[in-house]
Amino acid sequence: SVENCVATAAAVEAAVNVPVVIEGCKNAEKDAKLLEAVAKTLEGKNVVLFSAVEDNYKTIGAAGGMAYGQKVSAESAVDINLAKQLNILLTQLGVKPQDIVMDVGSAAAGYGFEYVASTMDRIRLAGLGQNDDSLQMPIMTDVSNDSWGVKEAVLTEEEAPEWGSQENRGIGMEIATASACVIGGSNAIIVRHPESAKTIKSMVAGLLG
Repeated sequence: SVENCVATAAAVEAAVNVPVVIEGCKNAEKDAKLLEAVAKTLEGKNVVLFSAVEDNYKTIGAAGGMAYGQKVSAESAVDINLAKQLNILLTQLGVKPQDIVMDVGSAAAGYGFEYVASTMDRIRLAGLGQNDDSLQMPIMTDVSNDSWGVKEAVLTEEEAPEWGSQENRGIGMEIATASACVIGGSNAIIVRHPESAKTIKSMVAGLLG
């Protein structure tokens, strides 16, 4: 239920000292109710509502970005035009551009990721190279679902003994996908496994020198 999800979100936020990203269940109607309730309950707690789509951006934008001062992630399906349109719609609604992040989509490395890479490239070129302020928002990418949902991560060691440890395979797929997103233009990455997070943090630190 929405109530149970909000209680979980509040408990997590109270247990950590970093900003929290609250992701919905990909049902636009339920996510609108859930993220609105989360925004209200965690007012003043620096939360990212992940993510608003075309079917629910008015509710999430009004509640999160305006009424309760949260950050709003705008989700588009690997399409620069959709990304731009949703950013414009949110700003026209009244959400401040600095309170918007972009979720431009993802795919596991080796599973159509080149389309994700080209979309990120086009967004960055338009936003930074052509000074399109509707595409200058930070990009946040959740690679966990895609990475842990492909056969390399799903097949058990009994089903594919020649592939070795199932956990290591999932970690490897997540790291490969996250690394590609970092290089491609993502400003923040969501991963599932602690080892993946450790590796990507080390990589980013190395890039920053």
